[in-house]
Amino acid sequence: MFAGSADTCLLLGSLANDAPYGRLCFQQPEMCDYGLSASVWVNFTLENYAKEVLLATTTVKAFQFYTDVGKLCLTVIGAKGRWHSCVDEFQRKCGFWRLLGFTWERSTGIIRIYIDSSVTTFYYMSTYSEPNSLAQPATEVRMGCEISVAVTRPASSSHLHAQAIHPALWLWPIHEENLILLTGALVYKLIKYQPVVSTPQPTSPSAPSFAYSTILKRFTYATTGPNPYYEMADFYLRAGVGMGALAPETASSNVTVTNLQRGDAMEAVFLIQNNLASLQWTNIGLIYDQRGLAPSLTLYVNGVQCGATASDASTTIAATFNESITIGSAVGGGPTPAGVVLNHLVFWFRPLEDFESHRFLGYTRDQFRYVHNATLYWSTDPEITGDSLILKDTKNYSLKSLYYFNFRNVFDSAITLEIDRFNKSMIARLNSNWLGQFFLGSDIQLRPTENSISWSGKCITDPYQRDCQISGLTVHAWVNIKSVNPSKMQFILNSGDFGESRSSAFDSRGISIFTTGNLLGASISIDRQDWTIVIDANRFGLNEWFNVGFTWNLQQGMRFFLNGTDYGIRNLQPDISYKAYDKHIRAVVGRFDNDQNSTWKDNPDWFMGNFSFTDIVFYDRWMTPEEFAMSVGSLNNRYYIDSDLISWGQAIIDTEFLLLKQAKLLSTPIGPVGNVSSYEAKFSKIGTNGQVGIKAFRAEECPRRLSSCRKQVIVTLWMKLLSKDSGADLTIISMGNEADPFEGFGMNISADGSLAAWVKLAGWTAKMVTKSNVKMRLNRWSNVALLLSKDNFFPTIILNGTNVSISLEYRESGGTFRDSTAAGALTVGKLVDPSAALGDSFLLFIVAAWYKELLTSSQSNLVLGIQSSQYDLLRLADDYWTVAGLWSKLQPKSLHGVNTDFGPDKYGTENGALCTLGTGGSYVIMENSQDSCLYNTSNCKSYILTLVMKPTMPKTEDTAYLFSTGGQNPGSIGTAVALTRDAFVQVTVRSPNRTCTASAPFNYSTWVSLQVFWYASASILLKADDYIITYFENASTLCWNEDNDIGNYTAGLLGRPNDKSKNAAAACFSDIMLKYLPLGSADELSTDLDANCYDRQTIHVPMHSAGNSNHANKANRSRRFVAAESVDLGTEVCLFSGSGCPKGFTISLWLQIQSIGTEEYVDVLRAGYPSNQGLRIRAKKKSASSNIVKISVELSIAGKLSQVTLGDSSIEQQIHTRSWFNLAVSVTKAVVELYLNGVQVVASTQFSSENLAPSTVSNAVLGSPSAVMLMSDLVFWNEPPIDCLDPPKNKKLLTGNCATELDSLLTTCIVGSCQSVYIYGICQDDKFDNIASIANSSRRFSVQSEADSACEVIAGTADAKGTSVEFAQSAFDILSRITANLKVKSDGTSNESLATSLRSFSRAFSAVMQKKFADQLRPQINSGKLNPAAMLGPIESLALRLAGQLPTACSSVTFTQGLMHWSTQLISSSCIDRPVDALRYTEQTHSLWMQSTDTVLLPISLFTSLTQAGTEVKVACVVYNQVSDLLPNVATNETVLSSATNGSIVLVVNSRVVSIKTSIPVAMTRKMEQPVNLTLQLFVPNIKSQINKEEMQLETRCVFWDPRKASGSAFGRGMWSTEGCVKLYEDEKSVTCSCNHLTSFAVLMQPAPEYDNNIHEIILAYLKYILTGISLLCLIFFIIIVARDKKLHNELYILYLNLAGAIFIGQLSFLLTGIAKQSDEFCKAVSIVMHLFFVAGLAMLLAASIWLFHAVVKGVIIGRLKWLLPIAWILPVVIVAVVAGVNFQSFGYGPQCWLDGIYIWSFLGPLLLFGLLSILVTLIVLCNLSQQAIKRRDIQTELKHQSHECALLAPLLTAAWLFAVPQTLWYTLPVQYVFVILNACQGFFVLLCLGLLNWEFRGAAIAMLCCGTVNRHTRVDLNSSNVSVVGIQDIMRDNTTGYDQWTAGDGPSSAEVPVYHNFPRPGRDEVSTPTPKCENEGNYGSRRKLRDSTKSVAKKN
Repeated sequence: MFAGSADTCLLLGSLANDAPYGRLCFQQPEMCDYGLSASVWVNFTLENYAKEVLLATTTVKAFQFYTDVGKLCLTVIGAKGRWHSCVDEFQRKCGFWRLLGFTWERSTGIIRIYIDSSVTTFYYMSTYSEPNSLAQPATEVRMGCEISVAVTRPASSSHLHAQAIHPALWLWPIHEENLILLTGALVYKLIKYQPVVSTPQPTSPSAPSFAYSTILKRFTYATTGPNPYYEMADFYLRAGVGMGALAPETASSNVTVTNLQRGDAMEAVFLIQNNLASLQWTNIGLIYDQRGLAPSLTLYVNGVQCGATASDASTTIAATFNESITIGSAVGGGPTPAGVVLNHLVFWFRPLEDFESHRFLGYTRDQFRYVHNATLYWSTDPEITGDSLILKDTKNYSLKSLYYFNFRNVFDSAITLEIDRFNKSMIARLNSNWLGQFFLGSDIQLRPTENSISWSGKCITDPYQRDCQISGLTVHAWVNIKSVNPSKMQFILNSGDFGESRSSAFDSRGISIFTTGNLLGASISIDRQDWTIVIDANRFGLNEWFNVGFTWNLQQGMRFFLNGTDYGIRNLQPDISYKAYDKHIRAVVGRFDNDQNSTWKDNPDWFMGNFSFTDIVFYDRWMTPEEFAMSVGSLNNRYYIDSDLISWGQAIIDTEFLLLKQAKLLSTPIGPVGNVSSYEAKFSKIGTNGQVGIKAFRAEECPRRLSSCRKQVIVTLWMKLLSKDSGADLTIISMGNEADPFEGFGMNISADGSLAAWVKLAGWTAKMVTKSNVKMRLNRWSNVALLLSKDNFFPTIILNGTNVSISLEYRESGGTFRDSTAAGALTVGKLVDPSAALGDSFLLFIVAAWYKELLTSSQSNLVLGIQSSQYDLLRLADDYWTVAGLWSKLQPKSLHGVNTDFGPDKYGTENGALCTLGTGGSYVIMENSQDSCLYNTSNCKSYILTLVMKPTMPKTEDTAYLFSTGGQNPGSIGTAVALTRDAFVQVTVRSPNRTCTASAPFNYSTWVSLQVFWYASASILLKADDYIITYFENASTLCWNEDNDIGNYTAGLLGRPNDKSKNAAAACFSDIMLKYLPLGSADELSTDLDANCYDRQTIHVPMHSAGNSNHANKANRSRRFVAAESVDLGTEVCLFSGSGCPKGFTISLWLQIQSIGTEEYVDVLRAGYPSNQGLRIRAKKKSASSNIVKISVELSIAGKLSQVTLGDSSIEQQIHTRSWFNLAVSVTKAVVELYLNGVQVVASTQFSSENLAPSTVSNAVLGSPSAVMLMSDLVFWNEPPIDCLDPPKNKKLLTGNCATELDSLLTTCIVGSCQSVYIYGICQDDKFDNIASIANSSRRFSVQSEADSACEVIAGTADAKGTSVEFAQSAFDILSRITANLKVKSDGTSNESLATSLRSFSRAFSAVMQKKFADQLRPQINSGKLNPAAMLGPIESLALRLAGQLPTACSSVTFTQGLMHWSTQLISSSCIDRPVDALRYTEQTHSLWMQSTDTVLLPISLFTSLTQAGTEVKVACVVYNQVSDLLPNVATNETVLSSATNGSIVLVVNSRVVSIKTSIPVAMTRKMEQPVNLTLQLFVPNIKSQINKEEMQLETRCVFWDPRKASGSAFGRGMWSTEGCVKLYEDEKSVTCSCNHLTSFAVLMQPAPEYDNNIHEIILAYLKYILTGISLLCLIFFIIIVARDKKLHNELYILYLNLAGAIFIGQLSFLLTGIAKQSDEFCKAVSIVMHLFFVAGLAMLLAASIWLFHAVVKGVIIGRLKWLLPIAWILPVVIVAVVAGVNFQSFGYGPQCWLDGIYIWSFLGPLLLFGLLSILVTLIVLCNLSQQAIKRRDIQTELKHQSHECALLAPLLTAAWLFAVPQTLWYTLPVQYVFVILNACQGFFVLLCLGLLNWEFRGAAIAMLCCGTVNRHTRVDLNSSNVSVVGIQDIMRDNTTGYDQWTAGDGPSSAEVPVYHNFPRPGRDEVSTPTPKCENEGNYGSRRKLRDSTKSVAKKN
């Protein structure tokens, strides 16, 4: 016994003497195979004490099991992780022995702490931010003290005050079923856990069948030529070439090389010493670098840096030139070194970067990386293999030997040589010959040993090794596949795993890279699991080099890579395939790893490989995608894969060999020259007088010769401008030189930071500059691209994906420039005069180009190398934050997650989003957001904030913040975005003197893009996925004056407020974008930059001149015409070609007419017409004194003549003098269209015939001597680019303005049957059906003129032609779009513009809703095809939106038009002193509507709180007159008085419909304290009843239209409802109502029920109570019988008992609904109980069906109850809980205490689902009764009877609820009768089917009723205790012993007779049964009948 005290500490064991496994497990717990367990008996001597350690290891590693104040804790600490858990409220009881223990699982990290053998905690916490790799490993395990080092006498405070005995430790986690072990171990012992193997398996592989080492040799071959890489250097000499007798095997000295290019004199002496190995070749490299502050010299030995030194200023050398290099003599004439052999002298005339040291060895950068960084590396490159014997003993040298068969002619038949992927060296190819294979060696030997090719116990053939499972492995290889076998597998690399063929007898542990058919795959296999990934052939090509590989570890599964690019191909779910040991212990190339060579020659499953390969690389660790890409040398960017040229990172300076070789052949050097250096080892820094040649091109090759290009040319760079101080242009990309006479192109950064591009072609030159406000920002990564279009190669400058070009200067060169006759290089940077100021520099990361393939506009994201969604945001952004992708690596603003998880983004990108957990400690920091408008709005005019996220709507917090920069707090400037529990998004933006909020419905649980538009002078607009949600119903926006100041917040946060940890939100964020305008900016914020969006044009004539600004107020960008001037447009314009314009044409012109000196038409533009084919545009004043201009267009094309006029009074957008406008004409064979400012306003399909000849000249005449005009940007298209379905695109094309308002345009597709002109898309032909044309055009109608025109057409058509269903549908469609999109602004002085639009809308709506159309439209309304009531809500929103445009408070727009009355008001504190009259009827209203007595008064309290705070409240009221005939007459159940008694009742709306909506938040108007009072005049007087003078003849209800109610298929959504409304008073002429909410109100009328009509209601009530009572008695009887009789206590009847109990409680609740409806709470409770127990009853029925299925089909009759019964109860509980959580108010609805609306289907749905599934399962059971899995006949008979019983009950119970569906939807009387009868009889059905039809039950019932005991003999007892224990061997086979055999004496002995068989044995057993007291002469009345019946059953069996 250990007795704790201050000076005792018991040593349990020393780890130094323990087994290696145990020592390692304690020292590094992560290395344990399974985990740890420990226990100890403790008797505490002190109750409360500080920390006391029970068991622990030395140092902080391993574990510590201890008590603290009130806690029992365990801490497990390893090298990489920390796991900790505590039991709170642990009591240290003195004088009691306690068993304390713990278990820890390594794989999951789960900790279980046991107290007295019971689990009290089950917890996991891992912290990886506390590595302990530097801590000393544990050496001892001790009890009773805390040990930080080896302690001899620790302090008393750390010792245990207790007695302790029996400490025990295990190196695996004890499972609960083995808890006895905690008390069983008496001594400390380390035991390794051995898992139980169910089947004996061999534990070690058999010896290899063949010793391959005797017939193998190392693969290498001698190269006679020079090293190809050295040949790319500036100077190269090797032995035997220019160096006399120097040879690899011969020492040489004093060899002089003359005529070497002269260099600068050395200014200092550098001394570097390094010990070199003797008798071994060594590569020595030196780098002399003068680019730093002082010259430096760096020494490299075998490519590895060994030292560097700076200049020794004390020693100088004279600046003389020797023009020679001497090898072998010491400096200064010292002694000559002897015995030194030299070869390969190489010079580079520039300082190499450190990552270029591979050039010293003549390796590629990838090869050098593999040699030094890989775990194992094999190559077939002779330049590598030739050095292997020399370098094999050097440090970190990974290259190993490849071995092949040492047979004659192997190289001829099986292995050949071909050029590698660099076009540098000859490498190996396998030719599908069985000798064509390689063995991977583990060393470097000329001839291998068996150990050289055996990988037994290594990861490469057995990944099951423990180190391998934890650390993982990575493999990749460079392969060129020549052919694939269409039906067999071919292996590239294999070490035993057979890939996808799991059934193969050869399959073993190992790895594999293979092809199968046209699929490429990889696999890995361990002892029980296989991972496989295959991809199809479209990812790779035959005869093409590619890299294939994968990475794997046990926790993260397998990930597949192609060419180093991660395509997100993963396998996390391995297959199960048991492999007891590693059968194949070799790794081979070209075949499957099998020792049987017969399988190589002819195998049905696989075929020898036919491919070339080199560079097989193996790492002993898992790699991230970034690490894998780095290993392969890939950018890991799938978007640049298809580019024609890509150079990035180190490769920009360290040019790839293939490019170097091509440049060498073309005599065009590439690579870095001048002021170029590396930056952070991955970027290139290029300064003034520095350039990098990227790639050399032949003279005739595209893009060196642009005329050879068949596609467009795009060159893109990712660059960061570091400085721009020189004042000169900085060239960033060029092909050729701008100053030479040859073709070329390039782009510069000008002195002011803007961009300029130039292009030279034969005969012309063009220059393009960017807008003046577009500058290259310093220290910010940007994507700069130059686009040369395919048609004319005009340059376009693109910055971050946006076209920022503004001005094209085109100049003919008179043939000066010509095609290049020499090769050229695409170059970054430019060499200039070395004396020029070196003040400019930039970083370069990527250069990419496309010149062979055409990129479409939809592929613009490829230019930036990012996904399209990021491109859409980045090109608009001023600030942009993102989680994944290329921009995330370069962005200046990053997202930093705190306690967040990574998740996939919207497009499935792995780790593309940061996810917060909804707790205050989990959030995302937006770095560098302090300097943005989000943090300080005082300097901003407006902004757009975009959040791309996947939110989780809050369930507990009222408000959860998604985004915060401080705006959530009053007085603090900033922005806050939050979600509310009632599914709204709230945005608050606080600027210095103003606060604005917006709230809108927002219920998203999927990815959504939320955009916040904030305007300092206006308010907030919210969009979700491009839908303006602030226009939705119940949305609101408010602004008020408030003093705010900058808060003390450091950064913006995502997921919580930035000032507190409460109100956190759970959401995933992928992208955040901000675009803003600074304060004082003259621009208006739009979602696109104002750029030149002309595209695909034939010509573009900017017409720039000095002194004139253009339409965009850009100086010197327009031309003034005061006379007619001729401009040559060129013969490319189709008007001037011989063939004309057969496909039509389009012309666009920006124009300002300053003055016209005549009243006649003057020419604006004339091209050919009127003398030839062409067009003429003319203008004139509308009148002498008017400033309005009319435009006339005349044209002749292809024999057709047309004339269109623009500027008549019918055109809303009139043209004024001295105003810029864009005029465009688009012509096709069918239509002539005129566009004004990019919007089609007039179109004509009328042509006349006229044959004019094509024009013979290419000039256009602009201007007139009678007018003064300004013109700019004349653009011509030979083919019309107009797409009538895409107006935004048209506007951009025609105006060149990218900032198009997308929601202000309408489609313009013209229908050719119109016999007149179109104006705003409306045909002026009375015979034309404009309504259908307009509806089909998908217009939005956001412009007032468009909406007014459409409304007038609707009204005019209805009045002139009447209506039809199609007409009404089209009209409502158009009116709905108007309500959603119309934008009307007040003119600031009056409200006439608002009234005009509302009057037009009213005329249209009233025309469609005329009473005379009721008979025609009513059938469609009743059928649900037409629902005019759906317009009520949108019209409310429109009225409220227009109310917000009222110029002053207390003003209003009130008028009556047709069937509608509008009243819109703006309420403030100055105009509210009494209840607000919402109607504001006028004299016009009373005149039109015959002195209406309607009144609606809104209580003052509704407005007080807001108006006192300075907030103006918008009130909108719309009244509809005489529209009741066209409204649906459907109402909710409680609204209809007699629905159950008369299915033919017709409901009628007997008043005007009044719609009221305010800007007050919805929460304040849902249940108002003071209601709104309405008095509505009745259309039909409600006279008093003749029978009862106190009652009215007609019943009336105060109702409102509730769009939330589901009214079935007949009316879509929406019903009249009385919820929240009561009737205060009624008389014959009116009804007064009071409602506690706002919406559309009316009075609903129906005939009052008479007594005769109520007879059905009385009958149904009696049926309900009588039948339900009988049913309850039946259920009670059934439950009592089953409960009393033990013979019925089997699994099936337990389910039946639960079924009966559930239905009993449900029916009892059903019976109580009549009482419960008097109380809301009682009604809800009854509703919940019915919901739960009725669903549970059907769930029990389904469970019983499943039990029978398992018994009949599967043969399992026991053991299913333990999971069937809990599931059958849990499912209903979950369903009810979900409904209660979503909407608790849905319970207790209506007089039947039913469920409300759509939630009824949470009741009926599961009921019907369980019932129908029960029927289906029982049908399956019935179909299998003839072939039961159980062969015992007696059990078969019993199951057959029980199956029939269940099969009868299932349809009866299901039918009862099937009739609930029509009864719920339609209330028809016959259906209700059937429903009540079936529902009430459910208990009787249970008793009948499960009781009376069952023999056992009948016997039990008779026994109880007869007051005695009847000895019943069952066919078989299915009680589990009998069947499972004694006779289980007989159940599954037909082995029943007959009674005749027993009688003959050959039956089984008494011990063998199954005890579950209770039949008497004839002749031996007598039936001794007491005579019942009550005799019954039925089937069970006499003993004889009972015996006879038993015998008959036995004989049948």
